[in-house]
Amino acid sequence: VHMLDHAVRAGYPSRELSDNEVEEVLDQRAGMLLVRDGWAKANVGMIDEALADFAEADRLLPRYYFDLPEYELNVYWGEALIMKGDFAGAIDRLATQGLIMRNDEALTKLEEAYVGMHGSHAGYREYVEELHSRIAPSLGEFEMADYQGNRHRYSDLRGDVTLVTLWYPT
Repeated sequence: VHMLDHAVRAGYPSRELSDNEVEEVLDQRAGMLLVRDGWAKANVGMIDEALADFAEADRLLPRYYFDLPEYELNVYWGEALIMKGDFAGAIDRLATQGLIMRNDEALTKLEEAYVGMHGSHAGYREYVEELHSRIAPSLGEFEMADYQGNRHRYSDLRGDVTLVTLWYPT
């Protein structure tokens, strides 16, 4: 571990990394390698081993928007679940990546999982619309003040491009 610690620190010569930051970098790299290793295993039929790698990678990888793990883990995981015949599990892994993040590969595999589960494409569009609404429901009515103290209702802003920033000044 000491050698890995030194290698990580050497990769950031202009920064003094804390032990926690070094650990985060090592976890991220291990997670990335597990994603790649899992995908290689899935492609040679070692599906259960691949799924175990993906679960471990999920624990190690940092998250970004919508709590999605990095390195498209959910896309590979979803594809491996399709290979196993777990279409519902695949849909769970692929839905946000495809419908919210608009990942084309995830969208393609999402449709494949739907067909695997239902036996045809019939009803797919309606299913995807309902799934999208479940994952990213519409924002309900709310009212808030702008910097000048003027109150605005969400419904009055529909049709306009609006950026709502929520922050807490300290």
